[in-house]
Amino acid sequence: MAAPNIQDHHQWYNDDGGPNNPNNATPKGAEDAVIDWIPLTNIRLRIKFHSQSGDFSAYSYFMSFNLDGGATWGKMGLMPSTIAPWISDSPNFATNSATTERLTNSGGSTWLNGVAQDTSVPWSLTLPSSTRTELEYCLKFPAEFSGHFVRFRMNGGSVGFAYPIDPTLYTRINIGARPSLKVSGGTLKEFGGTLKVF
Repeated sequence: MAAPNIQDHHQWYNDDGGPNNPNNATPKGAEDAVIDWIPLTNIRLRIKFHSQSGDFSAYSYFMSFNLDGGATWGKMGLMPSTIAPWISDSPNFATNSATTERLTNSGGSTWLNGVAQDTSVPWSLTLPSSTRTELEYCLKFPAEFSGHFVRFRMNGGSVGFAYPIDPTLYTRINIGARPSLKVSGGTLKEFGGTLKVF
């Protein structure tokens, strides 16, 4: 059975474009591209996904992360941490502001405004069948993550997702050569900054 939700596209953004608007930030890289970033500095991640079947009313979606293509996925933190990225307060939009459509539409005939999140204030989203939306998070990474690739996936409790491509960021303090990234099931290779899985 196909997963009911497809995580389609993503884009990294600078934490700017305010005040009080999550839809005006300037892109940090191209859509679906891997970027380099500095720990302990705000960065925003927008993810598009769409539903294929069912009505997943009021599921609380959350972000999970993975280091260097390993088998373990952890849950995003809600406060500064040395072991996980965390949701970070942004001066450029209000918590749980509505997102408008910015990324490529790959599925879902109906658009539904999503949510931009920069605190741990709870929220939920009703996503009927064949509906697309975008969620945006303002994030920070601990200094301990310097020199590592960090990948992200959306989760929704018992709601299944499929992941054609994972948002990926390489954290480093000193700009230098980026190492290759190995993942289970293949090697992630870069083509113009976009990850393709073989």
